[in-house]
Amino acid sequence: MQEDIYNHLQTFISIEKARKIGKMIKLEDRIRHLVSDLLVRFVINNQLKIPNSQIQFHYNSYGKPFITEAGQPFHFNVSHAGAYVVCAIDTVLVGADIECIKDIDLSLVNMVLTKKELEELTSVSEEQKLHYFYSRWTLKESLVKHVGRGLQIPLNDIHIQKDALFHCEFENKKYFFQQYELEIDYILSVCSSKSAFDCEIIQLDFQYLYDFVVKQFS
Repeated sequence: MQEDIYNHLQTFISIEKARKIGKMIKLEDRIRHLVSDLLVRFVINNQLKIPNSQIQFHYNSYGKPFITEAGQPFHFNVSHAGAYVVCAIDTVLVGADIECIKDIDLSLVNMVLTKKELEELTSVSEEQKLHYFYSRWTLKESLVKHVGRGLQIPLNDIHIQKDALFHCEFENKKYFFQQYELEIDYILSVCSSKSAFDCEIIQLDFQYLYDFVVKQFS
């Protein structure tokens, strides 16, 4: 992204958010967070017809954003990794997490997997171990983001099960998941309290989002 485009797009988000993003050291992090905010604004404008200038984000005590201007149940959650920024929306609380599958130190799995999941990991082939880890990691991150308590929940306290769907019980509540592979090396997980749900995935390229923002938000 060229600097002039980046600076122009910043004018369509709040001053506070622009300042927060501007403090990030890596340019790619600044770009992903800027696009994330714009994508949420695009979705809110597109779905709820709220003008960008009237969108106000509020935050729970753990920093999860929400809006109160919708006049109807509307929840969203954003995640980004590598070349993707995703925004999940629903009429109930929703959580989403996307990760790019890449080599990691598998000794870190103890921070993510339960004892039973560690046993399951040993039973899969070497070629599938990394995929298994990222699958469970994104599922758990999507639950944590659904709940909206961030790092307060240790991931290895969450045990994921799979029958027809991925599901789990956490703090006496049931959660259900859908998981998708975007290209061969990206995994997207979405968490809901609804047992029967499916995600309609709509992909937008950056140029489409840019043209919409410049035309509709100016």
